[in-house]
Amino acid sequence: MPQARLTLPLSTKVFKPFVVPDEIFKRFSLDEEVIYSYNFIDPLIWLHDFKPDFKEVESMLRGYDVDFSKPLIVIREEEYKASYVDKKYPILYESLEQIKKEYDANIIIIPRYESEELKKQFPYAAILEEKKVIQHLLAYADLFIGGGGTLNTEACYFGTPTISTRSFISHYDKYQIDKGLMTWVNSKEELLFTCKELLGKRLDEKAKEVFGCMSLDIKEMVDRIIS
Repeated sequence: MPQARLTLPLSTKVFKPFVVPDEIFKRFSLDEEVIYSYNFIDPLIWLHDFKPDFKEVESMLRGYDVDFSKPLIVIREEEYKASYVDKKYPILYESLEQIKKEYDANIIIIPRYESEELKKQFPYAAILEEKKVIQHLLAYADLFIGGGGTLNTEACYFGTPTISTRSFISHYDKYQIDKGLMTWVNSKEELLFTCKELLGKRLDEKAKEVFGCMSLDIKEMVDRIIS
């Protein structure tokens, strides 16, 4: 990100998740002794004691045309207006109608920006408009297709089969892909094939194994900050 070029060289301490290599920070002329790694990825901070509740999902989707006897496919757009994204990546938008028809599924879209345009483009989808605790929905989805970072990781945490459609692979993404919790696709054909492979195939045990190895030691981080 552009702001990192300004702030990192001025930092006396830098904290990063273990999945991000030290070399990323050394590029900004930081010495190794000021770089601290912590043994978890950030969403664990607010998810480690979170309890998903299907009643919250039912409440959230009340008023939308949702049939709970059919699969729930949850969609999140890429943050295509962000400075670190070159352009709007089309494969997700090009594939949704075919996914809807092929699996007769509920398509739930968590909008990134304006919802009105999405309503026009995808009249068969439920476009969430109210601010909700979306983690309940991620936990009970039959498939999550995301173009971002945080919600992708949250879906992986819950063991929900997750497809990344973002235009690049971050270090977070690579870790979860390597662990078999996420699949990255780069074309409409790959997305449609991967939907067929993953829909409804939960990864609960694998998620527990991967995230269970992480240690959320906030006190140690605080001690390092103030020392």
